[in-house]
Amino acid sequence: MNAARRGSHFRCLISLAMLLAIAAGRARATELFFDDFSGSGLDPAVWSANANGYPNGIAVNASWLELGVPGTSTLDFPYVTPVGSLFPAAGDFAFEVRFRYTSVAGKGVGLVVLDGSNNDLGGFWQDVTAGLTYTGYAGTGGSVDTSAHLVRWELVGNELRTRVDGSLIGSQTIASRPASFWVGHPTIGQTLEVGGPVVDANGTVVDRWWGTGVWTTLALDSVRVESLGVPEPAGVGTVVLALAAAGAAGFGRRRRG
Repeated sequence: MNAARRGSHFRCLISLAMLLAIAAGRARATELFFDDFSGSGLDPAVWSANANGYPNGIAVNASWLELGVPGTSTLDFPYVTPVGSLFPAAGDFAFEVRFRYTSVAGKGVGLVVLDGSNNDLGGFWQDVTAGLTYTGYAGTGGSVDTSAHLVRWELVGNELRTRVDGSLIGSQTIASRPASFWVGHPTIGQTLEVGGPVVDANGTVVDRWWGTGVWTTLALDSVRVESLGVPEPAGVGTVVLALAAAGAAGFGRRRRG
């Protein structure tokens, strides 16, 4: 083989090795859902918005979904849920939310991830007493936080991992996979609280165990769901680089011969 052809084959081998290394090192992820709230309001085909007796409590402004008006005192707080599940029924996936609290008061609000039986699998919450906390993880909370954060839940097998701003804060083994979530402060299930709600003669709820007061307010910048591909098997990158090195060594021997 002449030098020109050997050089061409060597360059092809190196290019192929580089492409394989890049592909092998990347966990293949596919975006399943994304909403950055860039429209004038929520898409009713995707989101169910419940004002919950709170005036002007849900709005989309400057690409933020805003829940609550700072300083407002009411009995209940608005909430938003997906119309259907945004999560895949099988396989590993990630659920990512960028959010910030626009005010912090005595009554807390947040986001809760639910399984198919509406059991709490994790989330975030804030009120003026507890500060910003991530459900189930000790060491979070304790201080009021109104900065923007990116929280990401990753389901890998039956392990649910929680990352905040790129850092892993903890993980837990779960028996049932996430199916939905709510954001705000719903009154779902409140009749199960001790004593239940207080109703008047017309059946109207006039009081709950938390009473009337000023609510914390919250805004979401984006919501993303993506399936997680199969990560690189151990040693694949090493094998690819070894093949490239072997090709380079063989080319060198041919040139010297």
